[in-house]
Amino acid sequence: MQTKWIIIIALVIWYYTRKIQAANALMVRYLLPNGIRISKGAVMWVQPVVITNPTGTPINLQRYYMTISLEGYPIGTAYGTIQTTLNAGMDSTILANVVVPIDALISNIPALLSAGAAIDVRFSGNIIAEFLTIPVNTIIKVPIPKLFKNGTTTGN
Repeated sequence: MQTKWIIIIALVIWYYTRKIQAANALMVRYLLPNGIRISKGAVMWVQPVVITNPTGTPINLQRYYMTISLEGYPIGTAYGTIQTTLNAGMDSTILANVVVPIDALISNIPALLSAGAAIDVRFSGNIIAEFLTIPVNTIIKVPIPKLFKNGTTTGN
């Protein structure tokens, strides 16, 4: 009887060790946003997020919550509650609902104007999978068109 419990405990530890390893190995990347609209005083869009599970262990995704920062200033959130399986050795695309209040964008205009050739958009937060919290911290450099830059030019 005691041996049976030891085997069960060992299997549970093995199972969760594999899930933790799979959760820690997840890779996240972002595709181009779609469905951009202004509603209720905010800019909203759907952000496709590709999560790659490079391990041989499937993992169940429950929810995610991320803060979106522009040049270091928080401007909005991306969130969702879903029940999906991130299959072993595959990419899965989830759709994050992004909400950026217009006043947050307006208050960050000085940071945008002082940015270099590109602005940093940071997605930071957590993905909850198998009741484990997986931190996400990704920076995307978005080029700024010269049209929006206030620079000087020299002419001959």
